[in-house]
Amino acid sequence: MRTTIDIQDELLARAKRFASSCNKRLADVVNDALQEALSRVGQPATGEEPFHLVTYGSGGVRPGIDLSDNGSIQDALDESTRDSDTGRMDFDLLR
Repeated sequence: MRTTIDIQDELLARAKRFASSCNKRLADVVNDALQEALSRVGQPATGEEPFHLVTYGSGGVRPGIDLSDNGSIQDALDESTRDSDTGRMDFDLLR
């Protein structure tokens, strides 16, 4: 298929030299480069590792906490900041 694209002058000159040195058509060099670039989409860049999240603990949520309910989460947070003897909220624990 024929199309028109804008290519930087220096990049085009380099591509033409490369095509000539490989005894290829410019169109083949452009197609190969585009195919290679598009095949990398979604893959980590060279030398980069995919991100892995390491978690610790029981692997679950504490009983009574519903992650789809903000109130349930807030209650659990409030409970963890209360003094066990008096039941009063200890604001120093919020820091």
